[in-house]
Amino acid sequence: MQTMSLLNRIEIAIKWTDLDPYNHLNNSKYFDFMTEARSRIFYECTQKNKTQLIIHECNIVFKKPYYYPNNIIIEQFVENVSGASFELKYIFKSPQSDNIEHAEAKVKMVSFDPEKNRVCRIPQEYLKILNQSI
Repeated sequence: MQTMSLLNRIEIAIKWTDLDPYNHLNNSKYFDFMTEARSRIFYECTQKNKTQLIIHECNIVFKKPYYYPNNIIIEQFVENVSGASFELKYIFKSPQSDNIEHAEAKVKMVSFDPEKNRVCRIPQEYLKILNQSI
């Protein structure tokens, strides 16, 4: 699948402890927020299936800082699903305007069989989620 389709859109509040010394959202928190967005989609499958989803590659482009107090809108898209991997694109938006983008990230996920200790094909339960859009 080469087209980009929206998997979910979530809103998360920035906590004071998420800030860096410059009073804006710490860059490391973006990884936490992407993990939260992924868990809201895949958590149930990961509890039933031994196959793990592992981050193979991640790239973030920071465009505009978030300040406290504020919320973050995260749109998560699926791109480029192949036999054993897929890409997720994240767009971090402002709750005040859909036109304001704070960051954009791309994560390549790999399907991994822990018993065989190697990459494996993406299970059907995961593909079903990846092929849906909202």
